[in-house]
Amino acid sequence: MLFWFISFVCLLFGLREAFRDGSFARGRPDELVTMARIRDSLHHFEETLASGNLPEERDWERLFQASAPWGALFSESLPELRAQGASLVPTLKRFRELAVSHEKNLRDAKARASGAMSQALICACLIPVFGAFLYLLVPGVDERPIAWTFLCLLASGMGGVAATWLLGLAESARWGGLKKDAHPRVLESLGFCERLIALLRSGLAPDLAWARAVDSLSPELTSRWGADVWRRDPEDLGAARSLDESIASLGSRLRRAIQVGLLEGTPCEERLESVAQSLRAEIRAFQERELGLLGSRALKPLFLCVAPAVLSLLVIAVFVSFRSQGGF
Repeated sequence: MLFWFISFVCLLFGLREAFRDGSFARGRPDELVTMARIRDSLHHFEETLASGNLPEERDWERLFQASAPWGALFSESLPELRAQGASLVPTLKRFRELAVSHEKNLRDAKARASGAMSQALICACLIPVFGAFLYLLVPGVDERPIAWTFLCLLASGMGGVAATWLLGLAESARWGGLKKDAHPRVLESLGFCERLIALLRSGLAPDLAWARAVDSLSPELTSRWGADVWRRDPEDLGAARSLDESIASLGSRLRRAIQVGLLEGTPCEERLESVAQSLRAEIRAFQERELGLLGSRALKPLFLCVAPAVLSLLVIAVFVSFRSQGGF
């Protein structure tokens, strides 16, 4: 009995600490905390420049040393604007709006996925507690403590599989159905749009701005989008069916906006801003779709892992009780 109590208490404390900082199953600091710091730093820069003062050197260093991809975005865009004598306030405002929008999406998604996170906690705790109650209440089970402990460990393993499965579903839904290794592409794509707009505001030609902005992309996105702004795109396949497809088609949409501006001889900044805004809306739409389906998808690990484990413990406990009383 003491073993069950200590195990249960340790499990609760461990899960509480894992869920407290929001970094469970991710192995890194909470991204919401990082986004809040970046948002506050950008707001401080805006207020400092708007008041007619200059930010101190340590403020610049703190901004440039932000976590990826923010640090690279700031260190590559803002110095170019300063060197060309362009205003920093509009670009800082766009960066802050991007940070606020991304933080809001993460908070809303985390709140919507909290049900699956709670189910994962229940899956991890239910089977050991249920096994302990059967051990205490069903006659004959306490006569075989070693065998019963082994069965409970097996059943708890199935509960752990269900909890891990649920956490994976919740994490995927929070990011619009993207796989874990594709999560950085969301911010990388949004940051690329802002980087491109900042280069245009610094006075660079659109085709040269594209070539310079592509240099900061990951190799995978570079191969998808292409380094040449006049690259010929494949046939349009229609609306994107997933967030990954939407990000993959972003390069084509940005290039078309630049090509139209160059051929017409008109500024393409507004077109690029429209493409960036549509990407944010698509990200939010795919998040809403995946979070809406999360409730029904969460039933699968419950029925395939938790229910068989609980029913197996119950059937075995009843069988052992009848055997110990001379039944069967």
